[in-house]
Amino acid sequence: MAHHVTSPGTAQKARKGGGATGAGWRSSARVRLAGTDGGDKGHVVYKPSLTDRLGGKKRLRDIAIAAFAVIIGVSMMLPSLSLIFASPGPKTPASSSTPTSDPSDASGASSAPASMSDVDATYGATTDSLKSKLEAATSDSDKLACHLGLGDDYAAWAAAARGFAKDDAGKAHVADLYGQAIDHYRQYLSLNDSDAVKVKVAQCQLGNNDVNAAIDLLEQVAKDAPDYAPAWVYLGVSYAAGGDLTKATNSFKKAEETDPNDEYGAKTLAQKYEAYLASKSGPSGSAGSDDGAGGSPSSPAPGGTLLDKLNSSAGTAAQ
Repeated sequence: MAHHVTSPGTAQKARKGGGATGAGWRSSARVRLAGTDGGDKGHVVYKPSLTDRLGGKKRLRDIAIAAFAVIIGVSMMLPSLSLIFASPGPKTPASSSTPTSDPSDASGASSAPASMSDVDATYGATTDSLKSKLEAATSDSDKLACHLGLGDDYAAWAAAARGFAKDDAGKAHVADLYGQAIDHYRQYLSLNDSDAVKVKVAQCQLGNNDVNAAIDLLEQVAKDAPDYAPAWVYLGVSYAAGGDLTKATNSFKKAEETDPNDEYGAKTLAQKYEAYLASKSGPSGSAGSDDGAGGSPSSPAPGGTLLDKLNSSAGTAAQ
């Protein structure tokens, strides 16, 4: 059986002949089926067009308007969504693949820990899980992810534990946690060089009051990657913790210059640190005695170290 589709001219005539009825414009989609033996008369059947299937022109117009409204609504929501999911503070690209979870999720608790035991229980669960993954890892990519995740978790564990380290045993525990974080970061670096992870190592050294080691490392990172703004931010923090506010301020200004669009969040963080130091600096350009930066970096000032106060004033944790 041969299939003959009506020509555009025929369709035009059919539309004109249909008058005001719906059958008139629908005839443009007619298909004539002719018998092959010539004995049967051909029939005319309707083949619905897309407009027919959607319920006519008015219905099609309503659908188009609704779709346009949805697109506009979603586009207006995007800026708000980006703010909701944005992460504050300097960005560290190397941490994007870290297989870690919020320790509060692991314990099922939403409140802050009330003791060193609570901190240890919360973070211990996440590190134990990652240790198991690391033991089973066979590829470098899996090992990298586990080492980075463990470094981040141990660093966060140490930062949380510092608030409960009231005696020598507690301080030794915090130092051990920072040490384990540094060890995993260095194992990561043995497999993959990363300025972001080097900055993480320096942050842990600062947390352990090893200011000179942090300065040495960050000066080298800033030399090798002068455009990497987070290195300048934490180099400034290290200088401030060592009592040199002039170098600290210069480093913060360098961070602002190298991150003009705040891509890493370094510009904002540096400005907050700089403002805090400006409010606390004495006539000689050194920190006031109440901040604990003028003496030994390992001797905390009342109310916390300068690093703690810097982080508190900036509204973000160094770790």
